[in-house]
Amino acid sequence: MTRPGRTRSAPQSELPGSGRARILVAAVGQAFAGDDGVGLAVARGLREEVPPGVEICELADPARLIELGAGRKRVIVVDALLPPADAGAGCSAAARRSQAPAERVLVLSPEELERRRATPVSSHGLGVAAALALLAMLHQPAPEIVLVGVVIDAPRRYRNALTPTAAAAVPAAVRTVRELLGAR
Repeated sequence: MTRPGRTRSAPQSELPGSGRARILVAAVGQAFAGDDGVGLAVARGLREEVPPGVEICELADPARLIELGAGRKRVIVVDALLPPADAGAGCSAAARRSQAPAERVLVLSPEELERRRATPVSSHGLGVAAALALLAMLHQPAPEIVLVGVVIDAPRRYRNALTPTAAAAVPAAVRTVRELLGAR
């Protein structure tokens, strides 16, 4: 019960007056597009134990980040990443497949994403990088934004499941997101 003249603050897990979680973990991908669905697999792994104040959602359309990220303190986006365009001759697909799963998981700020020219896989009109830029421009104060990317090989054919290489990286990506959330 609150006393007259005093306001009761919202629980630390919610944004005042909104009933929304302070932190959004948004997994972007297409379940039936092979390794593009790796972010969705990470979200499902995170759902086993969700810390207070965290909302986890799965998005097929990155443009939804603009609406869902509004008013949050932090937004963690999980998505598949193609290797940087300049990785060409230096790192073949076979060499990437031999990487340890944790080496395929990257934590990037939106600015680092731009500098690396890492390419989020997108079959949409608006990609993740553009959606995050709009989120930061349209909503002030802008949330802290972090991208957890799982590097995948360029899709060569239709698959309705993750490749073994991408599936092996899912537990490492789940651990990475949990670390970013402060839950071990």
